[in-house]
Amino acid sequence: MEMQMIPTPTQETPGGRVFLPAFPRWQDVPGRIRPHRTASISFPSFATVIILFLLFFPTVSLPAAETPRNGGTLRLARPADPQAFDPAVCYDSESLLLTRLVFQGLLDFDEHMKVVPKQAVNWDISADRKTYTFHLRPGVRFANGREVEASDYVYSLQRIVDLQTQSPGETFYNGIVGTRDYQQGKTHVVGGLRAPGKYTLEIELAAPDFAFEFKMAMTFACVVPREAVQAEGNLFWLHAFGTGPYRLTGWRRGIRMGFVRSPEVNQGDEGHFDRVEVMIGGDRALHAMMFEHDELDAVYLVQMPDLVRLTRNGRQGGVVHAIDQASTDMLFLNTELPPFTDPKVRQAISHAIDKRRLATLTAHTSVPAKGILPPLMLGFNPEQKGLEFDPEQARRLLREAGTPEGFSFDLWYSDNDPRWERIVVAIESDLRAVGVTAKLKKLTLPALYTAMQTRKAVPCAYCGWNQDYPDPSNFLDVLFNGTRIQDFGGNNFAYCNNPQVNQLLAEADGIAVPAERYRRYQRIESLILQDAPVVPLVHPALPVLIASRIGGFRPHPVWQMQLEHWWATDSPRMGTPNR
Repeated sequence: MEMQMIPTPTQETPGGRVFLPAFPRWQDVPGRIRPHRTASISFPSFATVIILFLLFFPTVSLPAAETPRNGGTLRLARPADPQAFDPAVCYDSESLLLTRLVFQGLLDFDEHMKVVPKQAVNWDISADRKTYTFHLRPGVRFANGREVEASDYVYSLQRIVDLQTQSPGETFYNGIVGTRDYQQGKTHVVGGLRAPGKYTLEIELAAPDFAFEFKMAMTFACVVPREAVQAEGNLFWLHAFGTGPYRLTGWRRGIRMGFVRSPEVNQGDEGHFDRVEVMIGGDRALHAMMFEHDELDAVYLVQMPDLVRLTRNGRQGGVVHAIDQASTDMLFLNTELPPFTDPKVRQAISHAIDKRRLATLTAHTSVPAKGILPPLMLGFNPEQKGLEFDPEQARRLLREAGTPEGFSFDLWYSDNDPRWERIVVAIESDLRAVGVTAKLKKLTLPALYTAMQTRKAVPCAYCGWNQDYPDPSNFLDVLFNGTRIQDFGGNNFAYCNNPQVNQLLAEADGIAVPAERYRRYQRIESLILQDAPVVPLVHPALPVLIASRIGGFRPHPVWQMQLEHWWATDSPRMGTPNR
């Protein structure tokens, strides 16, 4: 069963009909459960748990009488170490959950995906939309007590575009004037980054960028302390601190991470726990069992059998949530490595995979993907069909490509999401049915991500992509622009380089009228799907367990969960650090 969606509004334009941005309003769809406040949920059967995910995509409202309280320890776990702990480098969704405890920036996204001030008072945009002037909030301090100045943002942004940093965010900010000269060693500074006053930051772009405000709300753009980075060098992440409510106190790789609230930082409505302790190691099943025994406060990406056990346990104070997200799981086919250099082979792979069956294997915590853009993304086209499941067509394309006997290749995937193992096994079965052999290769998520960012290293990979900001360019330009291919550190994981797509992306980037912008991106999406550098598979929801003692939990459309806003509602179960 697919998610019921409110019909997407349309508007007639000179170029035809365009689907305007519309978000699913689950509470308004017949048969949907309306928004609720956190409470224990208990179900008698596995079938009921499935119904939960078919029908239950909650938004959580904070009761007016519930007041944040300070104290205690938030207890978390993750299967593997983060890829890094530096906002210029961190990019996988789980690492960002922790990174945001320590680092913050000028802008943020609210619950409606609107860009709002964070550590900026406000900002101005010039008439030609090339110059952004940010006015910093006085009194914002790093965890070492030093006040943040505009020059700190100049340093932090320049560090992102410095190729030695190897930041996967470099492509988001290389439109700043002077970036290319700086990268080529012609200058020692990026000319478009200026601090004319202590609390005034100017950023000049070479060309208008409709999504630049979104990019300044990304974690990449968080401010870092120059003196600490220069003193620690490549080891900055071991003693990381920023302007967030917490600072990292210790990281024993493969064992634990610890965070403590920073008294020097103006907390506002954040940082209510005294400490955050993260156990590293163990699988999702172990984490769920620890949650059941009140040893963890949240479990991310829960396995379905564990959901059954936990929801049957009447003593357990946990709440099951399916956080809807703008996300697409895809099979990335490296177009620089044979046999995926041939578009017919790529198209055959896409036709060979039964996406509806894949969704059922996740107990319907996912829905089949017909396109690259997810339903929550601005510009989503519900009429997109893509390359549909057709095994006979797949066999015909393989014959035309000169591989009638099939071929074999390595399919890399991560152990991060418990649903992924079942999906890649099903993909392997579908491909075998048309004569293609996929050899499964499992890694941790950080290892997979690093490998995918290394040119000509991974022939095929299964991975999800979540939105960084609510604009189609975050999927289509970031993942498929051939001018952004790098030997290491880029996000064009399929290494596709279609000149027509590149040209259309460049044109779309400068369009500021939303209806025309989204119409252009819908055309680009169709061209990419026909070229088939990726196979869109499913749009997943995020199954999580949040203990009932946790206050302040609200699903977020961009960040999913905001740990910095959580607190403990009951003092008897405040918890102690896991060692």
